[in-house]
Amino acid sequence: MASVIRGDDNFDSGSVFAPLFESVVSYAASSSVSHGLGRVPHFYTVSIRCVTAYGGYSVGDETVITSQVDGDGGRAYMTRANATNIYVSRDTANFINTTPDWATFGSLSYWRYVFRAW
Repeated sequence: MASVIRGDDNFDSGSVFAPLFESVVSYAASSSVSHGLGRVPHFYTVSIRCVTAYGGYSVGDETVITSQVDGDGGRAYMTRANATNIYVSRDTANFINTTPDWATFGSLSYWRYVFRAW
């Protein structure tokens, strides 16, 4: 089925929300993945996924962190994408827990970055 808007570059087959690329990598101060789309993504997200219950989060819980900063600028994530990669950098080891208050992440091993691109 061809899209009347974008030709072969369309979302007509399958779910509109199904990403064309997804990768789960270790949580670190910075990371990048090659998305393989051959173009700049139309849309992308970076999340952190809980893999060990901690701070009110359960295993499998995700928090979208795509370019976020808190009110005082003390904690931030910066993301960017180009035709080959998606990048993330963080400037702190804190994030909002479920109470909500700022909390430490516990251990790097409790979390994974999840990159998705469309």
